[in-house]
Amino acid sequence: MKRRLIIGGLVVLGLLSVVLGRVVLSSRAAYQQGHAAEKRALSATDPAQRNLSLEAAIVGYRRAARWYAPGNGYVSRSLEALRRIARLAEKHSDRKMALMAYRSIRRAILGSRSFYTPHTDHLGPANGHIARLSALEQGGKTAGADELARYQTWHLAQLRRSTAPSVGWSILAVLGFFTWVSSAFLFIYRAITPSDKLINRQALLWGGMILAGLLLWLTGLSQA
Repeated sequence: MKRRLIIGGLVVLGLLSVVLGRVVLSSRAAYQQGHAAEKRALSATDPAQRNLSLEAAIVGYRRAARWYAPGNGYVSRSLEALRRIARLAEKHSDRKMALMAYRSIRRAILGSRSFYTPHTDHLGPANGHIARLSALEQGGKTAGADELARYQTWHLAQLRRSTAPSVGWSILAVLGFFTWVSSAFLFIYRAITPSDKLINRQALLWGGMILAGLLLWLTGLSQA
């Protein structure tokens, strides 16, 4: 019994490690793409090429930040990079680029939330900048201070509206996770004999349940 519990724990730990490793490696690859594009932008002499490289950097950093997992340092580094690009764009009065960067921060955070929202310390400031820049775009050159303030208040209210994850998809993700984990334990208890021989019929059944649970979990997370 003790041996089976140890094996079951190792199987679950191995599966979790595979998923976590996939998330971190994907985040790292996207971060490196964004970093390389940012370096090209800094060395570019042609404004058009510089803007194209900055847009590519923003896309890379946004993708990296969306691969959220607890302890994944590439997420916070990507969010900081996006904020850095946004501030630089504001300094050069490039409102379009600044909005793209701030909106990417918002999309990355909201796109990676589950039953809680990670990196809320980045979300609030990003919403504030988006609201202010959107108000300036809406008001143009003729709007007065009071009108711009009304626009900014309206945009900020829209950005702060609750857009919590879908309850149904969240429940599906939770069910998928528990199906995956419980099936892994049942695989060990029912598909493996005390002499460590595989029972083919049980192995197919519980192996299929493991796969089904994993697919449900990933689908629920992606749609929630």
